[in-house]
Amino acid sequence: MSAGFKLVEWNHHKRVYVSCVLVGIALFLAVFLSVSKTIWVGERAISDEILIIRALGTLALFLMHVILCIGPLARFDTRFNPLLYNRRHLGVITFFIALAHGLLVLGYYHGFGVMNPITSILFNTGNVRSIVAFPFEWFGIAALLIMLVMAVTSHDYWNARLGTMWWKTLHMGVYFAYALLILHVALGALQAEQHPAYPIVLGLGVVLVVGLHLAAAQREHLRDRALQKQLQDGWIDIGSMDGIAEGRAKTIMLPTLTDDGENANIENHATDTTGAGKRGGGGCGISGWGEVVCVDECVSSSGGSFGRGKNH
Repeated sequence: MSAGFKLVEWNHHKRVYVSCVLVGIALFLAVFLSVSKTIWVGERAISDEILIIRALGTLALFLMHVILCIGPLARFDTRFNPLLYNRRHLGVITFFIALAHGLLVLGYYHGFGVMNPITSILFNTGNVRSIVAFPFEWFGIAALLIMLVMAVTSHDYWNARLGTMWWKTLHMGVYFAYALLILHVALGALQAEQHPAYPIVLGLGVVLVVGLHLAAAQREHLRDRALQKQLQDGWIDIGSMDGIAEGRAKTIMLPTLTDDGENANIENHATDTTGAGKRGGGGCGISGWGEVVCVDECVSSSGGSFGRGKNH
């Protein structure tokens, strides 16, 4: 991986992906605003500025759910892999939508007083001793700051500079940002809107995200147990090599590859293997995160190398 910086390394798939995302965003906003205009009429009518603020906030929360669901879904079905490979683009877009939501809130609700808008939103909102009047904006600001860090460091340049372990740890902050967003909505919008549909929809979203991650973790646990049984006799069956084209690779998961017990993906770059490997000497492969993995106890056949080892 090159450590050189280039803003976006575009290719055909990324252009199609981003184009589809932008079209989807435009449709979401159009439908949200149209339906809201139809529902909130007469004395209950809501100004266009507030509707846009709500639309952007709802969209950002929806996209956060999508982002967090892509990973576990890709473990269950490889057809989700194209979404997984370009997930960072979706994350950056989500940040800018959340930023637009925050800036509009700052200007509309705090930009017309004598107090500085930033000072106002930080120190002149709500009551920390009351759940109903709690300053929910704090949670939104904290989530936005986390999303800012992840958006800035989402580039491969930072992956190379920070190292995969630190980069991945940093981007695990998405779960903290998600929790903060849930609190932001629960203590904000849900306190203003009394219709039971709102907490039900939010709760279903949380259940979906948590449920998918637990199911994916259970799947990985069962896969590890099966591979551990294979390791007992020194062989690991990686399937037929007929599906790997010349010069291509297949990423496999092996249990407890590193000293700290984490999994790593090792690609098999050989094209003349038999589909099974035997524990042997050392070697190197490419991890699923793009690192070189030097293997101490190699599972190899006809040039393929994967097994227990350390990331370097």
